[in-house]
Amino acid sequence: MLFGMLFSTLLLPFTKQLLDTLAFLPYAKAILISASMFYVGQWVALLLAEHNYKVLGNIVFAAVKIVILLYWFKEFLAVLQEVSAILKRLN
Repeated sequence: MLFGMLFSTLLLPFTKQLLDTLAFLPYAKAILISASMFYVGQWVALLLAEHNYKVLGNIVFAAVKIVILLYWFKEFLAVLQEVSAILKRLN
């Protein structure tokens, strides 16, 4: 309950304000989400390792890294398609 209160009163408004401040950067939201997912995954993996579930922690952390890579791969494909369309127009 304490975490929920802290999340809704402190962390959520801070994150919204940070995203509004960095809105002019093209990938600021994606970077912020990727970094937060990475650190939450790392935290969960360490928590599981402390409770003698190190293998499960490694699996969770690897899954988080794969999700982040798949997200950025999707973003990279969109940029690559735009570059390809520009190159086709130049030919």
